Amino acid sequence: MVNNDKAAGWKDNRTRLELYWEVLRVNHWFKNIFVLIGSFAAFAHYHLPFQTKILFLALLVFLGSCLISSVNYIINGIVDKPFDARHPRKMYRAIPQGLIGNAELLATAAGLLLLAMALSVLLLNAYCSMFLFAFFVAGVFYNIRPVRLKDVPYLDVVSEAANNPIRLLLGWFALAPDQTFPPTALVLLFWFFGCFLMTAKRYAEFRYLREDSYDYRITFRYYSERSLYLAMMVYLFLTFLMFVLFSWSFKKMLLYSLPGTVIFVAWFLLITAQEDSMVKEPEKIYVHKAFFIYSILLALFMLWLSI
Repeated sequence: MVNNDKAAGWKDNRTRLELYWEVLRVNHWFKNIFVLIGSFAAFAHYHLPFQTKILFLALLVFLGSCLISSVNYIINGIVDKPFDARHPRKMYRAIPQGLIGNAELLATAAGLLLLAMALSVLLLNAYCSMFLFAFFVAGVFYNIRPVRLKDVPYLDVVSEAANNPIRLLLGWFALAPDQTFPPTALVLLFWFFGCFLMTAKRYAEFRYLREDSYDYRITFRYYSERSLYLAMMVYLFLTFLMFVLFSWSFKKMLLYSLPGTVIFVAWFLLITAQEDSMVKEPEKIYVHKAFFIYSILLALFMLWLSI
């Protein structure tokens, strides 16, 4: 799978800015939209007035989550350098190519972490600061030994998906006036949906890498297409269960989005099963323009039902 001849003759013409754009994975920041969803949930739950301050706090906590995401991506890039060097696409990234040194990367990560925490301490609240730091700690536990949950089958998915409820809580506590926790069903909904997405990503990676999968991701030694597909179905069932429970107790109108959600999931599963599926690189969701547009329209419809 890995084309070493191509790697040997390949020259990198990217600028320094382009290298850092890749290392910080700015194109992955869209995953932090779950922070904004958390803020919107608090906005709708507490019937908050639309004010400039509300918008400022929501965008600020979103920015903080993006900075912490980049910190975790840098850590991931450093510790996974030997594994990414065996991946047919990731081997051309800046870190596996040695285009940016570890000392420079660690200094950048430390600066971003300090900036994110300073913004939170000065402009947000203690809960936001706590969950921003928890977001960082989750990345450490996921990537770095002796814990490195990334190498533990099934816990790799559960631990990575924990970023979703953390993002939800970040957005929620940025706006929640009484600092009470959101409904448990909503938190579990975000977690199980994250587990579904992460398992789908591994399923697509496993089918794409085939014989090279063991070298790239250690947990693939314990997975199979069948076990990954079964896990996807379990997480999907739990996601729908939490969605129904949350909708019934919070906003029954959300149940009107169930047919559209079923179509979304069925479409997503079809894309996941494709050869060289984009699901293994979710930041490229825009490649499937029709699915991308449908996802946005469904999200807007659900937000409208929540008001």
